[in-house]
Amino acid sequence: MLVTMTHEDLPGVERVVTRDAYRWVWWTEGWRSDDDPDWSGPPPAAVRSPLQSLRHNWVRDGWGPWSEVVVSASGSATSAYTVTPLGRGRITGQANGTDGNRRTWMLRRGTTWVDSEVCSLWWGGSIWQSGAGTPNATPQMGHVHRAQLGADGRWRGVVITNNIFLSTADTVNQNVWETEAEALFLGAQGGSKVFPVGRTLGVLGVSRFQFVDWFNNYQVTPSHLWGLQVGDLVTIDVGDATFDTTSTAVSGVNANQGTVNLVEDSATEAVDFKIETGTMAPEPHKRFWPYWVRSELRGDILRVKVWRYGETEPDWGSSTNVKIVDFTVEDAEPGQGGRPEPDATMPTGPGACGLVGAHLRSSAWMEYGSTTFTGL
Repeated sequence: MLVTMTHEDLPGVERVVTRDAYRWVWWTEGWRSDDDPDWSGPPPAAVRSPLQSLRHNWVRDGWGPWSEVVVSASGSATSAYTVTPLGRGRITGQANGTDGNRRTWMLRRGTTWVDSEVCSLWWGGSIWQSGAGTPNATPQMGHVHRAQLGADGRWRGVVITNNIFLSTADTVNQNVWETEAEALFLGAQGGSKVFPVGRTLGVLGVSRFQFVDWFNNYQVTPSHLWGLQVGDLVTIDVGDATFDTTSTAVSGVNANQGTVNLVEDSATEAVDFKIETGTMAPEPHKRFWPYWVRSELRGDILRVKVWRYGETEPDWGSSTNVKIVDFTVEDAEPGQGGRPEPDATMPTGPGACGLVGAHLRSSAWMEYGSTTFTGL
């Protein structure tokens, strides 16, 4: 059953969701529906899992309290689990050749709940390149909710992952996963949404000067540069093609003034500052990562929130930063959820929470920062 909601603080704004989504999720956010007149609030807390929160300490505990589940194998590929000097949990691919379709869940001890929330900082990782040298696949990071091993020997879970193709790590997927032998089924395609985590800079103007070497200077926005550093590779496209470049290392940054410098070996004369608009795009691992992901599974309703590292976390009412999936909808529109059958079975009852480590070719890696699990 669908209901139409209005918000007590947002006159004229409406949302249409399933009744279960309204009752279990939206009611607590201040939304009300005249289509559900008998509803007077969420059920008593006694019928829900007790609120518990576990913040994992990478430096103190490392990967000790985690268990690896191989969701699907890939040739001889394995994974190594370490903690970096910066205190991040790193997963590194160990494989012969390019066996890179291995998918694993790392399940955290003490997180077996029916309903749960997982929040972690995805630092991203290395980008795999084809023989042509074009970056075309990222490692696949993610969250796992309600992971269960059934009596039939299959693992099932609700999983949130970044897209791996064409290095578009700003696209986040929501699915029900199920295993059979070494195969993996994606049951309900909860949809893929592009979240606003891109860090492509806008070029406002350019100039060229000589200080021993010749340098191209770019005035960019935002001025804080999204953390761009000396040595990062960028591709620049502006009106004046003499200032264009592909996968070139940055030689100087000034986050106070919003300027970026690159050595220009072919230059022979200075260029005064002029307005030239365009883009400065870092390589994929710097263009999107790091970003925060908070996912919440209540019943069959999955909410996912994504936002840039260093920015204020948006609230659950954000239509830009939040994706909501209802896995009970019979005939959902593409990207809006739907029943997992016939490819997978929606897990019910308690299951473990964890992180995903997938699509890591030999020596490729990914890193997780602050990670918290909460039972709801």
